[in-house]
Amino acid sequence: MRPRRIERTSLTNLIRQGDAQLEAGAVPPDTVPTGFPSIDKLLGGGMRRRDLIVVGGDVGAGKSALALALALLLGLSLKAKVSAATPSAPTDIFNCTPSTVAAFTDRVHVSCNPADGSIAYFAYCSTKDSATANRFLSVFTTAKALGKGVNIYFNPSDTSGTSCGCQSANCRVITGAEVRP
Repeated sequence: MRPRRIERTSLTNLIRQGDAQLEAGAVPPDTVPTGFPSIDKLLGGGMRRRDLIVVGGDVGAGKSALALALALLLGLSLKAKVSAATPSAPTDIFNCTPSTVAAFTDRVHVSCNPADGSIAYFAYCSTKDSATANRFLSVFTTAKALGKGVNIYFNPSDTSGTSCGCQSANCRVITGAEVRP
């Protein structure tokens, strides 16, 4: 029995082959588009299994927001459940199509279309926990950008959002949110 011949290719040749495939428009089969065309172009069509991508930048440049948005968009494209939640247990769920998403110094705010009765707005006071506020903001902006609905978890009797500008008559504090497929 003859030993099997292993073809050895230099790193330069492998890179040339990969570049030629990308220039021809070939996208590897395990590629998942990120949802950001400019990033997909840089990555050769999107992210692939076993890829490691390093993002660098100045403080406040948006590295974490980009990573959250990519995770949300990739999760949605793979039909994964995308959500954010606070430790407290939700008592009610509202199906929301975000019409406006806003970030203020003291809260993340979303208005829903159509609104349920007198409650038209939902907020998370960012003074409680800025990391959770960023997660909620990413969930809502992703849903709005993709035209997706969101399940918002809240306690109908909780009017504590008045401390950060939420009106007690038509706004409730968010305890969780997930983008609907």
